[in-house]
This record gives sequence, structure tokens and C-alpha cells, in this order.
Amino acid sequence: MLPGHTDTSFAAGAAPLNAHNLKQSNAPDKPQVVYQPPLSDAQTTLVQHTVDAIQLVARPVGASPNELHSDAFIAEARAVAQRTASKITAIQGE
Repeated sequence: MLPGHTDTSFAAGAAPLNAHNLKQSNAPDKPQVVYQPPLSDAQTTLVQHTVDAIQLVARPVGASPNELHSDAFIAEARAVAQRTASKITAIQGE
């Protein structure tokens, strides 16, 4: 038995991330997924937020060490904290 359309929304929404080129991780990407028949507004929002979250995590995890050294990682964490209205405490040094 194949899963229903609603059961595959997350997988289908996250699928474009497999093609994301991590070499260009400093360029913001907004993958778009088109469903037939269209999803409801709530389903579309949920899938888009899922894709955004996966992409946010995938970028620093897949970055090369010369691109994401400790200072760059802290800067990325601060940027994420600002976008999500979160607080961050960076402990840096020896």
C-alpha cells in the first residue's frame, strides 16, 4: 500500500535539498516544490518551514573546514539566533 498524499508531504518538500550544492552555501536558496493537486495554505506553510529548517541545518554541517572555522560558525549561530529571536551565548577562547 502506498502512503497517501499527506503522508508524503514532508519527504516531497525536503527532496529538493538533496540537490542543494553545499559549495555555494553562502548563497541563500529558496527551493520550490509544486504539488498536484495543490496543498492547503497550512500544509504549504508547514512544508516550507520544514524545508527551511533542514536547509538551515544542512549548510553548516556540510561546509568545508576552511569555510566554516570557529569564528564563522559563531557568526552563523548568531545570525540564526537573530532570525529566530533567540538568545545565544558564545564561549570562545582557550
